[in-house]
Amino acid sequence: MENPSSFASPGGIEIPQIGNPLASDAIIYPTHRMHHVTGTNYIKNISTRFLWPDFIGPLFLLADSDLWTWDDTGNIAASLGSGKTVVAGNAYPFVYDRTVAKWYPMSDVKQDGV
Repeated sequence: MENPSSFASPGGIEIPQIGNPLASDAIIYPTHRMHHVTGTNYIKNISTRFLWPDFIGPLFLLADSDLWTWDDTGNIAASLGSGKTVVAGNAYPFVYDRTVAKWYPMSDVKQDGV
């Protein structure tokens, strides 16, 4: 896969950073640095299959509704919190640690619970 952080020719136009919307599900498959997330399901795993080699983030999941959340039963290191869902209009950043194969929500997300 082409590195989305690079510039495309002609004229140094940046490759789009936002991929198609992802439906919340047990596994999501991001292809870009940012995705809007739709639906009402728990996200348990974030696949790295379609990301470029050595990508560690940040990956931004953009909330268009207050109806989805994530938990820590898969490859996400920390849950949003019992009974909590995202807040519409916010971006939720994650970084990936390849040594343990886990995505980590950035600290302000976990502390604020939003």
